[in-house]
Amino acid sequence: MFEAAFELSLEGLPSELSARYGADIQLWCNDHTDFLVARADDPDGLVAELDREVGVRESLREGNRLVVVTEECLESYEETLLEPHLAANGCLSLPPLAYSEGRKRATVLALDPASLSNIYADLRAETTVEVRSKREIHAPHPGVPVVGPEDAFPSLTARQLDAFRIAHDRGYYDIPRGTTTEDIAAELGVERRTAEDHLRRAERKIADALADHVSLLAR
Repeated sequence: MFEAAFELSLEGLPSELSARYGADIQLWCNDHTDFLVARADDPDGLVAELDREVGVRESLREGNRLVVVTEECLESYEETLLEPHLAANGCLSLPPLAYSEGRKRATVLALDPASLSNIYADLRAETTVEVRSKREIHAPHPGVPVVGPEDAFPSLTARQLDAFRIAHDRGYYDIPRGTTTEDIAAELGVERRTAEDHLRRAERKIADALADHVSLLAR
């Protein structure tokens, strides 16, 4: 089996909510209702708009983290691009769907790697798409989810990922530091403040994701 994580731009309520409320959203669709987990800069605004658009059965909040059960499925409020290509190529998507900064990420499973290449080509003809990861799955064990490093870490944008990789490779996190944000900005080809913003956002997402896993281990 082969797995790829696609990140694409499309129109729809989940993508718009992620951009409007500074939210990283994970979505489990269940036809009649959805289970949604999110971190948001404005969690109250996110819940209020979800309630207006699709209805909210239940919501729980801890700080900027939300768990929401919706009245309706959000899939009907999203542009349909990925699903027809999955069906045409005999592939399936693995939950959850992820949304961040107006973009959707879907993990796709295929028996033939050519099917993943076909999906990428089809999507590229219709929208902006990026392959975030691709791997072969040799021997999954019963009871263990089919996940990779992309599932354990947050949805960094391409620029956030570039900033973090450059910072790490150049020794920004060494003691003493091996580089400066000005040097990182020069390598990225952006202003220093822009590089610092990309880096801070990446660090926050990574810290939040690690904090969740540490909390699970501590229980």
